[in-house]
Amino acid sequence: MNRNGIYISGAVTGAEGYEERFANAENIIKEAFPGKPVFNPAAFIKGYPNRMAYETCMEICINALSYCDTIYMLSDWKSSKGANREYGYALGSDMTIIFEDEYDPKEVEA
Repeated sequence: MNRNGIYISGAVTGAEGYEERFANAENIIKEAFPGKPVFNPAAFIKGYPNRMAYETCMEICINALSYCDTIYMLSDWKSSKGANREYGYALGSDMTIIFEDEYDPKEVEA
């Protein structure tokens, strides 16, 4: 499989303001990596008015992550069970991992 894209990972469940944090990260990534696909799970989840079951959402998110070659970990990721699962998947898949807390757009190449 040809993987290409950046997946945003961070706390969603019980995290206030997560939609804005994910949207800000998406804008930063799009500016730093023009033309590279970005998967923002917060925007995806928002499209489901009745909120799907947690495990269903995680299955869809891990599937989306499998098509990406990079994961962007928001600063709150350690407090999220789902983001920890996504991080583990990224480690096991030898993906590029970018941590928001350590990220400097001038130092990272696409």
